[in-house]
Amino acid sequence: MRNKNIFLLSVTSAILSLCAATPYKFNFELPVFEKIILSGLPSYQVVGVVAGDTIVVDMNNQEVKVRLTGVKPAEKYSVELALFVKNLLKGENVYIVDDSNQNEPNKYGYCIYRVPDGLFVNAEIIRQGYGLVDTIAPFKYMAQFQQLEEFAKERSKGIWDVSRLESVS
Repeated sequence: MRNKNIFLLSVTSAILSLCAATPYKFNFELPVFEKIILSGLPSYQVVGVVAGDTIVVDMNNQEVKVRLTGVKPAEKYSVELALFVKNLLKGENVYIVDDSNQNEPNKYGYCIYRVPDGLFVNAEIIRQGYGLVDTIAPFKYMAQFQQLEEFAKERSKGIWDVSRLESVS
């Protein structure tokens, strides 16, 4: 009996050490975004977050709502998204870039970059798992955003953390 227990302990130990030594390989790498030249663009102070997919900026002493392209709140987790965006942009200035190729005013949102580090806020929301990709209208970075959403799911980030929250449907 003692030899059997020692054997089982040895096998269990070997399996555990093998699992710890074998790194998990993820299915893909993060997408690459083209470099945007932000210098020379006006920046605007963020004064609020309406929902995680809409911020309020001070534009010439007027509060203007700006929707983020490619981002939508998960139905049950809009509070988490809004809190994440508030923390990401609290006291920050942003650059607002129109990615539409239309001759009409953009009604689906804008790309937002944080000053001074140039963080692509829309992409960061998806990468950290706090929003879903909004596919209602095509946008320039849709394929990359879908990759970022898969990245967040695979790593159980944000709303995809099933140990913390219910799964998103």
